[in-house]
Amino acid sequence: MLGKLLKHDFKALFRNYSLLFAVLLLVTLLYKVCLLLPKNIVLNFTNGLMGVLYVIVILGCLFGAAVINIVRFYKNLVTDEGYLTFTLPVSSRQIVASKLISTLVMDVLMAVAVLLSTLVLRSNLPVLAEMYQSIEDALHQIANSAEWRTLAVSVVGYSTLACIYTQMGAFTAVAIGQTNRTHKIAAGVGAYALIYFITQCVMGVVALLWALQFHLYNTNIVITNFEVTPIELLHAASGLFFIVGAVVVVLGVACFFLTDYLFAKKLNLE
Repeated sequence: MLGKLLKHDFKALFRNYSLLFAVLLLVTLLYKVCLLLPKNIVLNFTNGLMGVLYVIVILGCLFGAAVINIVRFYKNLVTDEGYLTFTLPVSSRQIVASKLISTLVMDVLMAVAVLLSTLVLRSNLPVLAEMYQSIEDALHQIANSAEWRTLAVSVVGYSTLACIYTQMGAFTAVAIGQTNRTHKIAAGVGAYALIYFITQCVMGVVALLWALQFHLYNTNIVITNFEVTPIELLHAASGLFFIVGAVVVVLGVACFFLTDYLFAKKLNLE
């Protein structure tokens, strides 16, 4: 049954995301054409406006994706649609899992779309060309490191876990907010602010403890200048990635089961 839920959620989300994808594609192609045309005063001004519009569209797509995910989760589970959703022959855990998986996949597709968009403009925009050159240089240094696999797993793993936890935290806030009979949205916003505050406090304590132990066990390290290579930075942070990743897993699992419990035992559709 989870497969059917995922199929339905993907179809619904893709309909909502399709407008964002279309706008991103259109603006990218228009900007590309403008950059390829012969330069003159009018076109330079137009390119400047297109550059601003392009940045706005990129930010709008990323922000819009987050809004779509949260609004759709809220409408499907908390509003009148919730009556239909929770009459399906599935557990609340499967419903939450389906929403989480589908939103994460669509977020990845949006990130890929934005990445491809910047690659299309890379050869025409010096800023993007320099940015990608810096990334390529950093990746080259990492690839030449003996511990590149560990570093890659650390960065990719932590980034993935952080995305999952961020989405799960928003879902948990909605689940907490729906328990309030009169101000569900306000309660949800307040719950999200509280979750964010708790997360930052926990991460701050973890980072501080890691920094203290790193200093205690690496007293022979002397900083002679402020030039740090990407590989040195990742080596220093790889341990922190694993520790913070473990904390994120614990918090994410806690949010998932709390969300499941609230929808299973404390559902309020009034």
